[in-house]
Amino acid sequence: MKQKYIGSKRMGSAVGSKGSSGHSDPASRTNPHYPFYALCVELGENLVSLQIGKAYKVIRPEKNDPAYFFRVIDEEGEDYLYPREWFVPVELPLSAKRKLAAASL
Repeated sequence: MKQKYIGSKRMGSAVGSKGSSGHSDPASRTNPHYPFYALCVELGENLVSLQIGKAYKVIRPEKNDPAYFFRVIDEEGEDYLYPREWFVPVELPLSAKRKLAAASL
């Protein structure tokens, strides 16, 4: 069965999984703790739904999501798949996570 993506977002070309970089960020762990936050560092051709330098919530992937994509809550408040290389996971203090969660309600 062909993978379906929510909406009509252009996914861009994805390079295969880059493997572990040895960092202790949430995305490199065998069993990451979702949700976590990641900074957007690239947009590809997607100039509307993401902003460079902004932290986005990364949620648990769905069953058939490719390993080299993150499921991200974007500017429209929807979750979409974006290439992992567009993001740098960041560790936030619990107080910051709580504030971001409250702001998104």
